[in-house]
Amino acid sequence: MSDAESKTTSDTGDSVTEYASSVTEDTSSQSQDSFDDGFKPTIVGIRSNGEELPPLTDIRAWLWDIKNENANDNAIIGIIFFRGSWCPYCRQYLSSFNDLYKSKMSTANCKIYAFTSDDVDQIEHAQNFYNWDLSAFEGIYSDKHNLFARYMQGSGYLPDLQITNPDRVRLYRNVTSATFPYGVCQPALLFFVGADVALRWSSKPGPSNYYGAKDRPVPKSVW
Repeated sequence: MSDAESKTTSDTGDSVTEYASSVTEDTSSQSQDSFDDGFKPTIVGIRSNGEELPPLTDIRAWLWDIKNENANDNAIIGIIFFRGSWCPYCRQYLSSFNDLYKSKMSTANCKIYAFTSDDVDQIEHAQNFYNWDLSAFEGIYSDKHNLFARYMQGSGYLPDLQITNPDRVRLYRNVTSATFPYGVCQPALLFFVGADVALRWSSKPGPSNYYGAKDRPVPKSVW
């Protein structure tokens, strides 16, 4: 695992619904829904075989659990943000991590998770259509409201994580505010060794990298 500058991080907020208020405050990407009438947004996850994971309703507790479960053994935990199953660069990038896990990371007490603004059914469709192997991932989470991403921003884990309004920048065909009303979370990486942050990286979308598609850290260099 390559070293990266780490800083003290303070967790803020206990639940998805508590943190949902921040979604309506960022005018850069999302619709102006206010989650009234008892609506409670959730982060849903699946395993690579399609098995549903319990909804992620308490971000802080989930992070605490995955960081500290094997902290004494210096377990490696990786969180990878990707734009969506529609992005060929994202599919290739996650496939590279999947291959690296099978060849090296699996013997090093490592677990990796993926988060995206994309729909679960679209992820499953891409797995079948492209024969997209994600078997190395502990979980692939669909976070349509970008609640986890905004928690990463606000807590300081990934303060530079970007969420793009697809109506302002054309990312891909059929990727608009109608399909992504809360924006598209751009690529980012967060790796822990034990309970400590070992590496953090966030894409800086612009014309030179196809607005977040290219120029990501090579998985082997991350390792």
